[in-house]
Order: sequence, then C-alpha cells, then structure tokens
Amino acid sequence: MRLIFLRHGKAIESGEMPDSERYLTDKGIELLEENLPYMGEYLGDEKVFIWSSPLKRAQETAEILKKFISDYEYSEHDFIATGKIDFLIEELKKLESNSVVVVVGHEPSLSVWTFKLTGENLDMKKGSVVELEFNKNNPNNGKFLHYKKIKDLKELIEP
Repeated sequence: MRLIFLRHGKAIESGEMPDSERYLTDKGIELLEENLPYMGEYLGDEKVFIWSSPLKRAQETAEILKKFISDYEYSEHDFIATGKIDFLIEELKKLESNSVVVVVGHEPSLSVWTFKLTGENLDMKKGSVVELEFNKNNPNNGKFLHYKKIKDLKELIEP
C-alpha cells in the first residue's frame, strides 16, 4: 500500500486564535495551488483515499489537493490531529493492499509516524510530502520511498 503524508500548508501563527481554527495564509494557499498539481499528476488516475485532520488548515490543504485528484474518497479522522498511530494502522489495515492513501496532517505526528513505520528520521516542512510503502502484515517494517519539500513536488513527475 502506498501511504503519502502531506503536511498542511503555511498557516497563521499559533496564539492568534484556537489551534483548531488556524487557517492557511495567502502565501500558504498560493504555494499549495502552484505545487499540488504535480502531486495530482503523479497520482494520475489512481483511486486515492484522502484522509484529513479535522483542523481547519489541514481541511483547507485537502480541499486544494482534491482539485487535482481525479478519483478520490475524502474523509476526516480525529486520530490525525491527535497523532494516534494505532488508530492510523487499524484504518489502513481495512483497505486493500494496492490502495493509495494521502494523509493530510500536522507535525510532529507525521514525522513520528514516518519514523515508527520506516525508521526514517526527518522533520517535515509545511506543504511537504513523504511517501512510503505500508506493510499491512508488518506495519513497523514499511519502506521509505521519498521526501519532497513543497517547492520540489515537481520532481515527482520530472526527477
């Protein structure tokens, strides 16, 4: 199973309002609009499960991504916001092994999950993408495929 973690785009700073209401900045939206089409092209006509955190900045990022995906099923999951990896693994196990799942979420959860699933240690920047192969039979033995910062998403289709 292909599992892609997408960190939300640049949002207003914490402290200006409750964390759950923080929204994308104009620059954050602009960068996502410019670069997520490459992700859409990379995924092609595959059926994609887009799972988002229910926090506003992740929802907005997912909405932008959906414009560039031709066949998707969208849902929101609290465990993405809370970082509960056991819930993530249980939901992934319910899908077919050839599924493609894009999880739109937050730091530090996405980096922690990448480490726990693959052993790859990284710090995800806003709007960046990590792709890995998730092994349903051995969840902690996934294969790290790549990490791309938002401005490098073009490399998904033009290495």
